[in-house]
Amino acid sequence: MLKTFAKNSYIDGARKSIEILTKLENDEHLRPDIITYNSCLNAFAKAKDPVSAQLLLERMENRYSEGHSVKPDTYSYNTLISAWAFSGHDYGAEIAETIFDRMETSQIRLDTTTFNTLLSAWARQKDPERATDILHHMFAVKRSKRYDVTPTRQSFAIVINAWAKTSYPRKASKARELLLEMSDRSIQNKNLKPNAYIYASVLNACAYTYGNEEVRAEALSIAIETFKECTERNDVVYGTFIKTCKTLMDAEEPGRSEFIKNTFELCKKKGLVSDFVLHELYSALCSSQYIAILGLDTEEVLSIKDVPKRWSRNITRK
Repeated sequence: MLKTFAKNSYIDGARKSIEILTKLENDEHLRPDIITYNSCLNAFAKAKDPVSAQLLLERMENRYSEGHSVKPDTYSYNTLISAWAFSGHDYGAEIAETIFDRMETSQIRLDTTTFNTLLSAWARQKDPERATDILHHMFAVKRSKRYDVTPTRQSFAIVINAWAKTSYPRKASKARELLLEMSDRSIQNKNLKPNAYIYASVLNACAYTYGNEEVRAEALSIAIETFKECTERNDVVYGTFIKTCKTLMDAEEPGRSEFIKNTFELCKKKGLVSDFVLHELYSALCSSQYIAILGLDTEEVLSIKDVPKRWSRNITRK
C-alpha cells in the first residue's frame, strides 16, 4: 500500500503514506521496518516535498538513537538527496551536498547512486564546475577503496550535459576535456569507453556555443574533431553534427552546405536517417539546398515515412 502511495506524485499520496507509518509506529504488534520508512521517503521525494522527506529522515535518526531498531541506510540518504536534487528548490543542490557531507563524515556507506544523484543536483542548478569537482572526488573515493563507488558513463554524461546547458563561452572545450578523460580512463576500465550518446553530448555543447568569432571557431573545430573520432555513430550524432554546422557556420560560408551534405550522405549509407536528422537537415538549409541534398522535390520537412526505407533501415519505425 505504501509503495502504491509512493507512486502517486501528488502530495496527498505522501500524506497518506505518513499516516500509515505513524499508525505502525504506535501499533503494539506491528512495527515499521526500513522498507516502510524508505517507501515513505520515496513518496515525499516523488511529491517534490524535500522538507517533509528531511523531517522524516531526522525522525528515523532520533528514533534509532532512542533505542528503536530501524537505522537509516544508504538508500534512505540517497532518496533524500534525490528529493532535494529534483525539487526545483533554488538551493536544492547546496542542501543535497550538506546531506552528502553528513554521510561522508559519519561514514555512512556511499555508493555510485549517491554520487550520480548529487551530480544531477548540481547539473540541474547549472553549476557544471562544481559537478566536475564532485566527479573527480568520486574517483578519489574509488581509489581509497572505502566504499563500493564506481564512476560510470552516466556520471560523465551528467557532467558533460551540464556543461552543454551552461552559458559559459568555452563550454565545448570543457565538454571535450571530459570526453578525452573518459577515453584515457577507459584503457583501465572498458565500461568508461565513450559511446555515441557521449559524443553527441559533446557535439551538443558545440552546437549551443555562443560568443565571438574565436570562440565559435574553436567550438566548430572541436565538433569536427569529435565527429571524426566517433566511429560508432547513431542518428543523434549525425543530427547534432548537422545542427552544429548550422549554428557555428554562417549561411553564406563556403563549404557549409557541403559539410552538411556529406554528413547526410554518410547517415544515409548507414541507414540512420531518423525524424531528428530530417528535422535538423530541414532547419539547416535554404529551400534550394534542401531539395538538392534530399533529392526529392519538396520543401516540406519530412519524416522517415516519406523517404526510402533503405535510408532509415536501422531506425525503428513507429
